[in-house]
Formats: sequence, C-alpha cells, structure tokens
Amino acid sequence: CSLCVEKNTAVSQCVECQALICSKCVDIHRTLLLFRSHQMIPLNTSILGDSKLLTFKDVPIFCKEHPSYCRSFFCLTCNELLCAYCVVGGHRDHNIADSLEEASLKIREIFASLSADMDENIYQTVNLWKKDQVKILTKSGNESSL
Repeated sequence: CSLCVEKNTAVSQCVECQALICSKCVDIHRTLLLFRSHQMIPLNTSILGDSKLLTFKDVPIFCKEHPSYCRSFFCLTCNELLCAYCVVGGHRDHNIADSLEEASLKIREIFASLSADMDENIYQTVNLWKKDQVKILTKSGNESSL
C-alpha cells in the first residue's frame, strides 16, 4: 500500500490519485469526504475487457525517473506520460497538455491529419500508376503495329 505505514499488500488502485491501496485504506479512502468521488479499481480487473492478458496493475503509472511520483501529465512533443518533476525538468520547453482529455483530442487530430495525408498520397500514387499503365499500353500498342 502506498498510503499506510503498515505497507499492506495493495488490492486496488484509485483512478484519480493513482495510489496503490490496501483493503483497509480503500475503506478509509471511500469514507473521507475529499476522496468520496474517487473510483477504485481492483488490481485483478482487466483493462482489456474479458481478456486477462493485461491487468490494471500492469499499466505503469509511476515515473521511472521519480518512482514516488505519478505520471499525470502528457508531453505532446515526446508523446509520453510525465510526472511533475519531468515536466519542469527535461520537458520544460515542450508542449505539455493541460489534461489527458486535451492530449487525447490532440492525438486524435494528429491521427486524422495523418490519415488525410495518407489518403492523398494513395490517391496520387494510384493516379501515377494509372498514367504509367497507359504509357506502357500505348508503347506496346505502337510497337505491335510496326
């Protein structure tokens, strides 16, 4: 447990706090007015629906460089989750999303733009291929008439 001094085995994770919490602290967390609206997810809950390949506890939420801090910011420059120390450190001049919702929207915009660019590239490639086929057919038609 990341909240209590007893360091009991964590059984849940708070979605908002991202804290790994033992059963005793889950009860306390749910009774405190400040945390009452927080959602708890049991660590054995699959985040892929019925698939048991990946569970909530398998998703890294703590910073690798600052292990006691949660990664709660998203760097749009590097496309990675960061903790507050990383934001003011190596990512100071980067474009940081104000929220994960904003990051999600911006990433969707990027994918939409990339998709449109790919569609245009495919269209241009098909047109070039068609022109090449016409040239080949025209050339072979001219050679056969000789």
